[in-house]
Amino acid sequence: MSVDRQLRQLPEPDERRISHLRDRFDQSRAQRSTRLLPWALVGATLMATAAVLSLMPEAACDVPLRTDGVTALAWSDTVALSLQGHGRAQGTSHDLVIDWEMGTLDVNVVPKTGTSVVVQTQEGTVRVLGTVFQVTRDALGATTSVSRGKVQVDCEDGWSVVVTVERGPHTCLRTGPGGLLRRADALEERGESSEVVLQTLNRGLSIADSDAAVYGELLVRRMQLHAAHGPAVAAFVDADRYLALGQQARTSDVLRLAGRLALSSDGCDRAERYLAPLSVQGTAEDQLMWASCLAARDLPAAKALAQRALERDEAIDANWKTWGDNLMGGSR
Repeated sequence: MSVDRQLRQLPEPDERRISHLRDRFDQSRAQRSTRLLPWALVGATLMATAAVLSLMPEAACDVPLRTDGVTALAWSDTVALSLQGHGRAQGTSHDLVIDWEMGTLDVNVVPKTGTSVVVQTQEGTVRVLGTVFQVTRDALGATTSVSRGKVQVDCEDGWSVVVTVERGPHTCLRTGPGGLLRRADALEERGESSEVVLQTLNRGLSIADSDAAVYGELLVRRMQLHAAHGPAVAAFVDADRYLALGQQARTSDVLRLAGRLALSSDGCDRAERYLAPLSVQGTAEDQLMWASCLAARDLPAAKALAQRALERDEAIDANWKTWGDNLMGGSR
C-alpha cells in the first residue's frame, strides 16, 4: 500500500500535511538507506504513527524508540528523527523530550517555529531550538555534534557548554562507577594511554561503594593496568585490597596475576601469599608455579604437587611443563 493511501485512511487528514509528510519521507529515504520497523504501538506501523503524531500536534504521546538499523521518523511538521539504537520519546509536536539510552540519534528541528526538543542521557542534557544535531551514546559517554545552529549541553559532571559546528563535538563523560568502568574499557580498546585509563578507574573507585561488586572489578582492572605498565608495588596494593574484601568472583584471577608478577619481580617470598591458596583451587599451571617455590624448602611436597598438576588434563605453558617434567625426572 502506498504512503498516500495509508495516510488517507486516517480520520479527516489535512491534505497539505499529507503532502508534507510524503515529501519528508521521500527526502529522508533518498538521503539514507533506511528500513521501517514495526512500531511498539498496537496496530500502527512506524509511518502511521508518525502521521498520527503530526496530525494531532497538541496530543501528548509516549513512544518507545528501538531499532537495529537506521530508521527515519517524521515526529511532526517541525521535527524529523533518524535513529539507530533505543530510547523513548515523549511530548507533543512542538515540545519533545527524548530519553536516549544507547546508539545514535539524529534530530532535525525546523528553526524559528518555537519547537523545543530536549535529549536526555545519564551523562547530560541537550537543549535545542531550531537546529540539526546528533547525540551518540556509547561506552565513552554521550557525544553531541551539530550540523546547523547550536545546542546547549549540560553535563551531569558539571560541565556546561554551547556546541556549534565550529565548537564541537562535546562528550559528557559517564559519571557512575559502572559507567566509568565501561568507559575505561572503551578507552583501553581505543588505544588511549595508561594514564588516561588510570584516571577513569581512579574516578570510579573514588565514588563506588566498597561493598558493591563494581568496586572490586574496578580494583581488578586497576591492578591489571599496574601489572602491565607499573609500578608493580601498586598492583600488589590493589591485589591485597581486593583480597581483603573477602571471597569475590575474581579471587583466583587476582591471586594468579599477583603471584606471577611477584615471581618475576620479587621472588617466592612475596609470591607465597598469592600462590599458596592456588595449590588447591588453582589450575595445573598455578600448582606448578607454587611447586617451584615449595621445592626450595620441601622437595617431596613440591614433587607430589607437580605430579598431580601434570596428571590433570589441562593445557599448560610449555616452559612450566618442562620445569615440572624436569622436577619429576629428578625423582627417578
